[in-house]
Amino acid sequence: MRIIEVVDYRDEWNDLFLKEKKLLEDHLNLEGLQIHHIGSTSVRGLKAKPIIDILIEVNRVKDADAQAAVFEELGYEVKNEYGIPGRRFYMKGGDQRTHHIHLFDHTHQLDIDRHLAVRDYLRCHQEACDQYAEVKMKAAEKCHNDNDVYCDLKNDFVKELEKTALDWYQDKKLSHIFNRRSVKKYRNEPVPKEMIDKIIQAGLYAPSSMNRQSAIIVALTNKEMRDQVAQMNAAVMKAKIDPFYGAPAVLIVLADKNNPCRVNDGSLVMANMMQAAADLGLGSCWIHRAKEVFETEEGKQLLKQWGIEEEVEGIANCIIGFPDLIPYAAPRKENRVYIVE
Repeated sequence: MRIIEVVDYRDEWNDLFLKEKKLLEDHLNLEGLQIHHIGSTSVRGLKAKPIIDILIEVNRVKDADAQAAVFEELGYEVKNEYGIPGRRFYMKGGDQRTHHIHLFDHTHQLDIDRHLAVRDYLRCHQEACDQYAEVKMKAAEKCHNDNDVYCDLKNDFVKELEKTALDWYQDKKLSHIFNRRSVKKYRNEPVPKEMIDKIIQAGLYAPSSMNRQSAIIVALTNKEMRDQVAQMNAAVMKAKIDPFYGAPAVLIVLADKNNPCRVNDGSLVMANMMQAAADLGLGSCWIHRAKEVFETEEGKQLLKQWGIEEEVEGIANCIIGFPDLIPYAAPRKENRVYIVE
């Protein structure tokens, strides 16, 4: 018979998750695989049933279905949706459950966010954590080892917690957009390669017309080359300034000249990269005149030197670096939205 018990937090829970995560990563061949520790055992200090809850994100749920045998070999019982449309649920440990897996693809992003939101909210709000622990202890005492009764006794609190946590989580995600600024003053400090790689990856995942993915990104971190392109950019304005505002890295966006939507596609790449920079705590700014720079003979020679043989057009320059000054946001102009119902 399954025993329903709620116990004090155990440090071993995080280690057990990491061990299982490694096991899953070593055996599953799923595109877009991301594995998260969720549930009460993922919140330090929170009383919980000693079951490791795991959230898996993948690109396509049907790929997980095709690997059901792999989950079984790892000791899991495959339960399919198990009451939640779009989910795949897996249990390990029989009556004395040790692990649960909740697997979703990104057509069910709200379900993914719901799990992550509750975890992160409880990690940041001790009062809610204490209230939840009390609710669980009382439910465990009254349920007589009936898991359905245990869940019913918690249900009202959990539903309200999920709503509050999801609102908080979504506001937190959007705050990265609201707080992004165009930065024009930078510290004299190089940007680590791994951060640049993440920004470029965000740019590569920008939407594009007909999914052509025709935009090209050139990352300039070599000071000599960066300064040369800065001088070429300034020459377009007939000015003797650094149009890159001292930023140590420049990501140049180019696009296929034969793509009628090249400016639109390149602009989306720029937007993704600037937002990613802000999310990583970096400053960024859109700098014009890439088109004019790479129409010059010197610009064409640079493209050839960089190995770019296609006919491309410069779209924009995304300068990035550690901000020395972040400006305040200008007030948003009114009367720019029309709702047609």
